[in-house]
Amino acid sequence: IRDKLVTGVQTCALPISRLHRGDGRIVGIVNLFERMSFDLGPTLAHWMAGEASTVLQRIVAGDRVGRTALAHPYHHVILPLAAPEDALTEMRWGMADFAHRFGRPAEGMWLPETAIDARTLHHLDLLGLGFTVVAPNQVAKVPPPGRHGRVGAAGPVLVVYDGPASHDLAFGAALTSADVLADRMMAVADGGLVVAATDLETFGHHHRFSERAVGHALF
Repeated sequence: IRDKLVTGVQTCALPISRLHRGDGRIVGIVNLFERMSFDLGPTLAHWMAGEASTVLQRIVAGDRVGRTALAHPYHHVILPLAAPEDALTEMRWGMADFAHRFGRPAEGMWLPETAIDARTLHHLDLLGLGFTVVAPNQVAKVPPPGRHGRVGAAGPVLVVYDGPASHDLAFGAALTSADVLADRMMAVADGGLVVAATDLETFGHHHRFSERAVGHALF
């Protein structure tokens, strides 16, 4: 079971992507995490340090170039359902692990299942976290592409991901090729930044070789 788990992590979390020409020849090898935002749960990172250290090192190396990593609570806890002191501890421990792992303070945090309420928003502000990512059905009005939302005049920024585009990454054909991916994002860009969110296992696991499409699109 452990060997299969190691293989699974190396398959779906490997940040390295090969770039190919039309004739199949490799023309470059890139680290996707230099240009793709991500979060890495502390408990998984701790396991990877012992069982898949090379993959973990490449993930950290990607963040050193792009500052692309987001913090994550120490466990995969639905924070609004936790006791206030437990939720705050989970967030603090997650930030401490992030600083230890990536060598810098966290700027934003991915909340498990993007679950958020007024108390969690207050905790983000209290801990100095500048932003989090939420789903479009969690806000009363989705801001236009390139714009972010806030609750009140100050506090953490709410980065709202595009629901249909994210669905097409996870379950549709958006990762068929770099051209298809670029066209899908451009279809909703309207001159602004499009944010799509999906599980990391989407790349190379649910959609075989799709990390190559991402690599060609980003690099």
